[in-house]
Amino acid sequence: MRSEQISFLSIMFAFYDDTTGLFRRELSFCSEESFPLEDFVTSVVVSTHYQEVNLQLKKMELPGRVAFEDDQKGLKAFLFLQENVQPSRKQIGPMLEKQLSSFASVML
Repeated sequence: MRSEQISFLSIMFAFYDDTTGLFRRELSFCSEESFPLEDFVTSVVVSTHYQEVNLQLKKMELPGRVAFEDDQKGLKAFLFLQENVQPSRKQIGPMLEKQLSSFASVML
């Protein structure tokens, strides 16, 4: 992330669960420690953009900090199960862009 000067990243996963055969979606949020990630994630789930898309995110447990190999700086990450699998990247991407823009104008 640092080499590309990215301070925030969201990754969307879509797959079939091997044990149940059900289609699943997960959404992750990652950032360097300097980015207020927890505040951003909170702002997403309380936003009107989120309510319109209705993702029904359920937080999954992850290690709190992932260390970079070359130094002591860390990467923060949150992973969510998207319980409503109907909204796709075509809805989630624009929702996150709107929310990040709103968040940046207030927080950063």
